[in-house]
Amino acid sequence: MKVTVTKYLNVRVGAPSVNAPCYNYLAPGSVIEVEEKTVPGDSYNDNNQWYKGFDGSYYWSGGVMPPTGLPALEVHSNYNTGLLKNIPPALSSNKGKGVVVTVLDTGIYQAHPDLANAFDPANFPAQNYSDSLKTDDMNGHGTHVAGLIGGRGNKPDSVTGVAPACILQSIKVLRDDGSEAGTYIEKGLNAVSPKTDLINMSLSVTVDEYGQMLALVDKLSKTAVLICAAGSNEELLQSTDALYCPACSPNVISVGVITDDFVKNNPGAVFNPNLDYILPQMDLRSTSLESDGSYKNRNGSSMATALVSGLAALVISAARSQKTVVTMAFVKSQLDIFATKYSSAADLSTLTLLKS
Repeated sequence: MKVTVTKYLNVRVGAPSVNAPCYNYLAPGSVIEVEEKTVPGDSYNDNNQWYKGFDGSYYWSGGVMPPTGLPALEVHSNYNTGLLKNIPPALSSNKGKGVVVTVLDTGIYQAHPDLANAFDPANFPAQNYSDSLKTDDMNGHGTHVAGLIGGRGNKPDSVTGVAPACILQSIKVLRDDGSEAGTYIEKGLNAVSPKTDLINMSLSVTVDEYGQMLALVDKLSKTAVLICAAGSNEELLQSTDALYCPACSPNVISVGVITDDFVKNNPGAVFNPNLDYILPQMDLRSTSLESDGSYKNRNGSSMATALVSGLAALVISAARSQKTVVTMAFVKSQLDIFATKYSSAADLSTLTLLKS
């Protein structure tokens, strides 16, 4: 296929490497013909994908634009291709670069190959406020969430998150068995750095455990921290009742999931007005705890929330590059551009961001 060079680009010979011999450079506007699929190589500006020319030359993908107008990013994962296909290039091109996403969960297995370069421990160290003796993830839930948000795609068969250039931070607030306790979550919220841009809370607690959580969530939202939280199970989808906490706060972007069975059994469904976005429930492949750096499939509103957090990170990064003030209303306005209005005829076979 033919691609257009967007910035001065070195022609590398023999290997996808910044250290490979360079015999020429191409000026912006040049058109070159390359193989359709990118290959992994040296990372430059957080992008390790390269195009291979038919003459054996290699071109860093960050310096070219495919004919579709989408950024030159190879998506290896089996979950986000459908979700990403409708994202405007202006949002996806920065890949969430510079955005700090704090994950309140079971911890994160930071040694996973697709997560190893995703952290800034000097400024955003991993913390533990649960009753676990380990700061690391002993469950797998938080690691899976982290891969969906910011997986680096460092291997040919690996996971590329929705925002693969964001900075991840782990704050452990769930027990090793994955269960919630409001007091642990509150301690984690109190520990969030003022430099955090976005908090992912793929968790929820009942009204009995609210405590001071809502006050903490609302306080953080006033400091320009965006929060995405798991909003409901199917029992609450058609209800007008409040969602579980913290998604019940109007200062949180709440996310739910629907299944094919729900659509079939509830024609003309009208969703809970407190729920912001809905995703079809699908098995999502992401990073796991195994020492060989392998992957597992999980589903549910927790994973859907992680995908929406990744999308929000893209919006924040793009807005900053344009010197736009970021608010929750602004982020939702940008997500609404490519969200699809739900109908009972909705195709749930691919991931699509839905609004009621």
